[in-house]
Amino acid sequence: MTATAAPGVDEGGASARVDLRLVLPAAVCWIVAALTVGLPTPAAAEVLPVAAGAAFTIAAAVVSVLGATHNDRSHLRSVASTVAVVAAAGALVCVSVAAHLPTRFPADVSRLVGHSVSVTVTVDSVPVQAESQGFTGVEQSSRFSATATLLKTATQRIELQMPVLVFLRSASAPPVSIGTQLGLTGKLQETGPGESVAALFFAEGVPTMLVQPPWYLDWANRLRDSFRRSAAVLPGAGAQLVPGLAIGDVSLVSDELNSSMITSGLSHLTAVSGANCAIVVAAIMLLGGAIRLSRRWRIVLCLIVMAAFVVLVTPSPSVLRAAVMATIVLLTLASGRTPRALPALALACIVMLVADPWLSRSYGLALSVLATGGLLLLTRPLHTLLSRWFPSGISLIIAVPLAAQLACQPVLVLLSPSISTYSVVANLLAEPAAPVATVVGLISCVAGAVVPSLASAGAWLTWVPASWIAGVATFFADLPGATLPWPGGAPGSALVILVTAAALIALFLRDPQREADENS
Repeated sequence: MTATAAPGVDEGGASARVDLRLVLPAAVCWIVAALTVGLPTPAAAEVLPVAAGAAFTIAAAVVSVLGATHNDRSHLRSVASTVAVVAAAGALVCVSVAAHLPTRFPADVSRLVGHSVSVTVTVDSVPVQAESQGFTGVEQSSRFSATATLLKTATQRIELQMPVLVFLRSASAPPVSIGTQLGLTGKLQETGPGESVAALFFAEGVPTMLVQPPWYLDWANRLRDSFRRSAAVLPGAGAQLVPGLAIGDVSLVSDELNSSMITSGLSHLTAVSGANCAIVVAAIMLLGGAIRLSRRWRIVLCLIVMAAFVVLVTPSPSVLRAAVMATIVLLTLASGRTPRALPALALACIVMLVADPWLSRSYGLALSVLATGGLLLLTRPLHTLLSRWFPSGISLIIAVPLAAQLACQPVLVLLSPSISTYSVVANLLAEPAAPVATVVGLISCVAGAVVPSLASAGAWLTWVPASWIAGVATFFADLPGATLPWPGGAPGSALVILVTAAALIALFLRDPQREADENS
């Protein structure tokens, strides 16, 4: 849930003006994406071209007016520029959705739902064990996300780019790695508009291996498999978190531990998050500076290592957000300008939502963006507020997880209609262990490719902070009143926003000097 700003980012001094110019375009982009991906395909085919054309026309008109006018009133030009960017961003999202729909779920595929078909898929995620009701009765199955590129029947052959969630019977599930191309026979079940996958696919029989993963994915698969095996023999709940903290593999995490992590407000530490990407970039920038590497070469090295890191830990929405944001920051640094964190975050959202509008409905991306935005906007004022009662250092330590928690809570209640009572305290205790586990685990995982015994030793070293995090989660989850019931859905989310805003306004408006005079 928490996040870290990339190194070299100017977050402004106490009196610095917060740069919000790209926040509104990003918010509009998100809303437009969330609405348009939920449209039925026939309606979307009619509405989206018109909407995109209208938005582009507005953007072009505003730009031409700005170019023709000689008005020096900067605030009017700023408003007009924002309107143009908002319109352009909305238009790009509409164009992206319209471009994805024909291959995401072609009309010909709709008629084949429920019928036995053959598909060629490329595996996109590490398989996990799950119960499935798509087969005869409820039984254990292996589940993974994939991209279907070819669908065949006795009379048809359809090329597509359809994201699917594949279920294999455990008895017939061979080892499956990311990037592997498989041939499957089974039945499709269409999902609703706006879902991250266009269909569920229930495979029958044994998959056929068609193409092995490309070299870079094979490299990452081997590293993850080796490190997972090293962690599997470790004792206690901490062992379940080791692969997740180091390389984003949550296949060992039990339902019981996952529930404890959620209840205690530490679910963001179950796997690699955006903060881990920032840690990697910061480490390279600092180490590069220590050995007197030029800024340009440090930036190049950061981009290379960050790309390898994303491949290794798999591109979850939070990791992608951090990687795109870090890339924007690094490119800005390379151009000689001082990057700002909030515009970089907003631009990263626009880039990701234009590339994949269905991410607008991802809770993982929403929590990552809100946590980062909360840290950038709320940490400083909360630090100032808490400094009335605590020493500066302690108030800052409290302000960081509190800022992230306040920003994320409206979305968290949508996932679970409750509020984690001890979340801030649990994060204060557990967060310092996460970077240690990530760095040690990641280094040992990569080093294990050269010296296999290092993977085992690194897994043990990662187990120490991982066990601390698991222990903190279990302790607070088992305390009385670990969660407070709260209304669910949109009303509950709105209520959280109102209560949080009212509490912050009341606290910030209090005059400590007047209170001191009244108490004297």
